[in-house]
Amino acid sequence: MRKIFTWYYLLNKRTLKNYSYIVLFLLLPLLAFSLKIISLRDSSVLKVGLYTDANSGLSKDIIKELSKEDSIINFIEYQDEERAYEDLQVKLDALWILPDDLAEAINNNLYKKKHVVKVIEARKSSILGISREKLFAKLYPYISKALYKKYMEEKFPYLKDDKEGEEELDAYYEARKIDDDIIEFVSLDKDGYIEKKTDKSFILSPLRGFLAIWLFLVAMISAMFYKKDIDAGLWVWIDRRLKSAFSFLYILAITSTAALIMLVAIYVSGLGIALYKEVMSLFFYVIALALVSNILRAIFNNIYIYSAFIPVILIVSVILSPIFIDLSRPLLQCTVPVYHYINSIHTLSGLYKMFAYIGILVPLHLILVRS
Repeated sequence: MRKIFTWYYLLNKRTLKNYSYIVLFLLLPLLAFSLKIISLRDSSVLKVGLYTDANSGLSKDIIKELSKEDSIINFIEYQDEERAYEDLQVKLDALWILPDDLAEAINNNLYKKKHVVKVIEARKSSILGISREKLFAKLYPYISKALYKKYMEEKFPYLKDDKEGEEELDAYYEARKIDDDIIEFVSLDKDGYIEKKTDKSFILSPLRGFLAIWLFLVAMISAMFYKKDIDAGLWVWIDRRLKSAFSFLYILAITSTAALIMLVAIYVSGLGIALYKEVMSLFFYVIALALVSNILRAIFNNIYIYSAFIPVILIVSVILSPIFIDLSRPLLQCTVPVYHYINSIHTLSGLYKMFAYIGILVPLHLILVRS
């Protein structure tokens, strides 16, 4: 075991003398950190201003809730109505003006069909429909409760001036009201539910796929450098019967070091899930990459042809993997290791498919890789 670690250390030390590897290794955390910073700045599609004269109450509470939300709508609270109107001409897509006492306005205007909230939109756009839906979603619970209380007071007039009865109505409503928790948004493919939808910045959404592509690139470059070493006669002393295994371990050692850097980048960017899931998926992904890269090296058997095909292989991997879009062509997609890695992160069935993929690669490696 000590010899293995010594060999691993010496191989990586030798690798890091190559400037191309240093650039590759340093580029990844910097890219992840930069994207994280950009995503924190502003990833919104719409900018909506919020204003009320009230210093407290329902209007103020709703404005505070909306201002704290992390979504495609950037809600901006204004203390000055005049400034809000000025910004509407320059940078806002819409402005919502809430009344001083929203609860009272809802109760008083419920059956009169009078406007409660004033919405001014800077332009006509179908995408502004998203903000309208958001506004209604925020107001609906209060409108619903007001309708319920009005109905009950009309049905049972004695409840109107009965404090205990009113408290009982409130308690009954709160116990049975429908929250937004009854709807769960998930991604679905042919294997079933993948993951719950989150409010992750759309700037970061394809980052995991890019990291997986980057690791694939490292593995193929490692295979290319191994071929260069073989052509230079560097590993001539190794037993011919062990060269197939040695070439696999050579690529695996360098790729596993890069995988550790990738793991750091995942958590720096804020994309990380449970550590054991990340490590397990990455571990099997590294094995798959070492096998695939070595098989490709054996097929091309020429460092210049192999290096020329690397960009093509990476582009095909981007197209077939669910990084930007999912083609839903599993027979084609399952040939690409990146596809299996992304799926293995989200589902147990994806991890099983990664095992099966490695199970197919191992005999191929034994047949095709001779040195």
